[in-house]
Amino acid sequence: SKAVPLGVVMIALMGLAPLLAWKKTAPATFLKGVRVPAIIALVAALMLPLLYATLGKSWGWQERLAEGVREDGYFTGLGILAYGYLAVVASVFTISVVAREYFVAGRAKAKARGTLVAAEALDLPFNNPRRFAGLLAHVSIALIIIGIVGSKGFQKEEMRTLKSGESMEAGRWRLEFRELQSGE
Repeated sequence: SKAVPLGVVMIALMGLAPLLAWKKTAPATFLKGVRVPAIIALVAALMLPLLYATLGKSWGWQERLAEGVREDGYFTGLGILAYGYLAVVASVFTISVVAREYFVAGRAKAKARGTLVAAEALDLPFNNPRRFAGLLAHVSIALIIIGIVGSKGFQKEEMRTLKSGESMEAGRWRLEFRELQSGE
């Protein structure tokens, strides 16, 4: 499915878009705006393999690597890990860009008014809802993507028919079918 790689590109573009004002952004301004979020995303990119190595056994990622692409075109194995990894890194980048935008605007307002940066940053969606409430939508979508990757990206499904007395292993659990009772 081509939707997965396009989704990763879309998330990255959601992070870049707030930094690009229509026909106004100078390259130096863009690079200044992207520097800190890119560093944060790079740190996340370096930390995710450690998280995989630490929690990977319970997620079963070693078994997933042996899988390939299913007949219906969906990624499995290394493909799902790679795209999940890229989606999380792109989401961290997008969230970092939005956090930076809030901090910069909040700091400018706080300096002008002599108030706290946090108070001004929290007030931004009410003062300029088109921009700052829209940025919150970017964060929301990035968090949804992280949630989807976390809940679906490492799921493993297996269907089996068990007869009475048979059992099967499911991750850390052993399931045993004892009996089927009909209820009225």
